[in-house]
Amino acid sequence: MDLFIYRNSFFSLSALCLALFFSNGARAFSIPTNLKNSQLTTLSNALGHGTSNKFLSNPYPLGGFSGVELGVGAEFINTSDFSSLGSGSATQSSVEVDRLSIGKGLYGGLDIFLNFIPFSGANEVSSYGASIKWTFFEGQFLPLTLSTLVHYDSINFGDQFMSEDYGADLIAGINVNHVSLYMGGGTISGRHVFSKSILDLTDVANNSDLSDNRSLVNVDHQTHGLIGVQTEISNFFLAAEIDRYANPVYSAKLGLRY
Repeated sequence: MDLFIYRNSFFSLSALCLALFFSNGARAFSIPTNLKNSQLTTLSNALGHGTSNKFLSNPYPLGGFSGVELGVGAEFINTSDFSSLGSGSATQSSVEVDRLSIGKGLYGGLDIFLNFIPFSGANEVSSYGASIKWTFFEGQFLPLTLSTLVHYDSINFGDQFMSEDYGADLIAGINVNHVSLYMGGGTISGRHVFSKSILDLTDVANNSDLSDNRSLVNVDHQTHGLIGVQTEISNFFLAAEIDRYANPVYSAKLGLRY
C-alpha cells in the first residue's frame, strides 16, 4: 500500500514538473547593454548572488536509506533597477528562475541536494548547483536542529552574463505539527563574468579590466541571511523563503519528500 502511494505521488509530482518546465522553462529576459563599470555590481548582485542556492526544505535530516526529496522551485529576482543601467532593459520589474531539485539523505545527519534548469532549445538560461547539509545537533527535549549548509551554483544568461557562487550558512530549524520554521546566515562569494557585448567600451575602467578582450571578470564577497517556512501535507511539502543579499529574493518550492 505504501509503495502504491509513493508511486502515485512520484508520478503526480513528475507530471507537475514536466508541465511547468516544458511549457514555460526558465523565464529569460533582456539584460541591459552599454553597462558602465560602476553599474556592474548592481547586475552581479541581482543575477549572480540573487540566483545562488536556496535551501527551501525541511531542516530535519532526510535520513539514511530511504530519505529522498524531489521538488520544483521558483525564484523571483527584483530587476526594477535595470531600467536605469546602460541602455536600459525592457520594463520587467522582476525575473523568474525555475529549477528542479533532487535531495538524498545519507548517514550521520548528511544530506546532499542537486538543482538544475532542464535543457530546452528555447531557454536562454542554464544553471546547475549542489549543496551539502550536515545536521550536527538535534534537540532531545525540543524539536530544534542546527545545521551547516555548504553550496555551489553556476548560472549562464545567454552567454552575456555568467556567475559562479559558493558559500556556507548556519541554519537553525524547529519542527512543530508538520510545520517547519528555519532561519540562518553566512557568507557568499561570487565570480561574475560579463560579456564584452553588454559593456560600454568607452568606459576606460571596462577596457582596462577586460581579461581576454572578450569578457570582464569580477570577484566579490558578502554576507547572506535567510528565513523560511515549510509545511507538509501527506508526502508533499510546500516551502517559502526570503534570502537577503544586497537585495531580498523571494522563492518557493513544491515537492515530495519520503
